[in-house]
Amino acid sequence: MTVVIARSDGSLSPPAPVTQYRRLNAADTDAVLAMLLRCSRDTLYRRFHGVTDGTAYARQLLRAPSGHDTLGAWCETRCVAIATLADGSDGCSDVGVLVEDAWQRRGLGTALLAQLVGIARRRGIGVLTADVLADSVHVLRWFGRVGTVEARLSWGVYHARVTLAESRGAATG
Repeated sequence: MTVVIARSDGSLSPPAPVTQYRRLNAADTDAVLAMLLRCSRDTLYRRFHGVTDGTAYARQLLRAPSGHDTLGAWCETRCVAIATLADGSDGCSDVGVLVEDAWQRRGLGTALLAQLVGIARRRGIGVLTADVLADSVHVLRWFGRVGTVEARLSWGVYHARVTLAESRGAATG
């Protein structure tokens, strides 16, 4: 994937490729923390809903807790996006995605979510859950491509429950 990044002055930077998508581990902690520092307050709020800046969460997450799969998108040695599938109760798993500001709306979150859906299906997980801010309905539409979405709105946040359909191939679109 080739990405062109708009600079604050409106000019475009040279294309920067995402060089890999892979599982993250404790050795990636510094790269993930550096990505968090490059994220705006708004981006961090969209992912963590004001509960945290993500630093403690990332440190804990990358210590390889059982029941968690965390993937990252990389441009050279720089982590630019992460996504997590975390085992929850009742056979459901929670998903969360964070994409660095300069890389948003370029398909990285979609690619990471598609990989997490594949992992969930291989592990026999039939239901995903996610908390999605009300103005991020594009996420709910994407979930609708991979399953049946039930969402209830409370205090500006959709609490979504996605019953995964059999593999439809639409997860990457």
